Amino acid sequence: NIKEIYNLQRSNDWILKGDRCVFAGGYASSSNQNIIDFISAAAGGTAADFGDLTAARGTMQDNYGTLTRGIIAGGANLNTIDFVTIATTGNAADFGDLTQSLERLCSLSSPTRQIWAAGSTPGDNVQNTIQSVQTATMGNATDFGDLGTAKYGPMGVSNGIRGLVCGGNAGAPGHADFNHIEFITFATTGNAADFGDLTGSYLASGSASGTTRGLVGHDGGATGLDMITISTTGNATDFADISVARSGYAGVSNGH
Repeated sequence: NIKEIYNLQRSNDWILKGDRCVFAGGYASSSNQNIIDFISAAAGGTAADFGDLTAARGTMQDNYGTLTRGIIAGGANLNTIDFVTIATTGNAADFGDLTQSLERLCSLSSPTRQIWAAGSTPGDNVQNTIQSVQTATMGNATDFGDLGTAKYGPMGVSNGIRGLVCGGNAGAPGHADFNHIEFITFATTGNAADFGDLTGSYLASGSASGTTRGLVGHDGGATGLDMITISTTGNATDFADISVARSGYAGVSNGH
């Protein structure tokens, strides 16, 4: 039940729970945006207006939440966290703050916990930090652990028990892309561990998860999709090709 979303706004954020997909922020017309749209994943069709973020945000990467609540954090060097109630429409409200201002960070979620990993601070300073909040309450993020490598722009997939941080970029100097995959266990805190490797080196491309499998798209105008079995460890394998080569797109799934 993976659906392709043709993302027209660079680094637009998405959240999907149940059958509703919510898109928030992004960068268009030379400025960051505060717009929130939504669609039905099963029905498809044109997006409708949901409301507005508390502030215009871009370069957020993907964010997630629970079946009830969607959480949007960081972007454009912000440390603020917003939330929306997915079953309704309306403007986002303040949830709390990240431990620092970040953009291009990776997001993972379980039924009770929201996690952000990696990212960059102003000046392209890449981070290896992992931080978390309890999604049912409101409050500031707290330290969870560290990644093995500092990076920005990794993609996240999860099955609610285990979260995977895939790929990313080393930042300056060189801006080399990574192929490695690290994982965390939501129920505990601690540093990420090695999982395996992607079939190539990617950043800031679409990713989506089911209960057993994660898909990660290739970037740089490529068409490939990698497949990862989340409950095991090991390297990703080739899955399929998307219909059009693209960069900076988002992925959603109603198979979680």
